[in-house]
Amino acid sequence: HAARDLDTGAIVAWEATPSEGKGTGDVSVGTRLVEELDGEGVEMSAVLADGAYDGKPFRVASHRAGARCVVPPPVNANVSTASRPPPWADERDEQVVACHEDRAAWKRASGYHARSTVETTFSRWQALFGDRLRSRLWERQLLELEARVWIMNRTVVRSVA
Repeated sequence: HAARDLDTGAIVAWEATPSEGKGTGDVSVGTRLVEELDGEGVEMSAVLADGAYDGKPFRVASHRAGARCVVPPPVNANVSTASRPPPWADERDEQVVACHEDRAAWKRASGYHARSTVETTFSRWQALFGDRLRSRLWERQLLELEARVWIMNRTVVRSVA
């Protein structure tokens, strides 16, 4: 899992997780990444993620960080029925209505398509390193990933400079 700065292309936060287990899902990990960046004082105008991140904890963390949460709700999503929904729910309700009316138009208007640059980052990752880690021990895998993130960020800096 990785958070990428859309302006610089750099990976600004990342977390490796085992393939299964508590706290390894997209919503859980995404929430931790947003909270980490917010705790470091990183200004986020928007957080873009695919539909797998459409969960209350992720939306709450994005709202607390002062960022718009640009995540497409599921096709069968409904607006909140609470008499006084929390502020983050208002944003989601607007997204649900807009997506029911015209999902493609919502994606264009919200800037959701900028999320595709994250997929480009992972494509570059695989081109540089392949899709497997060489280390077998978890601690060494984390070090290998940290080195790869550093290399990726150096290549971004060099290509932009």
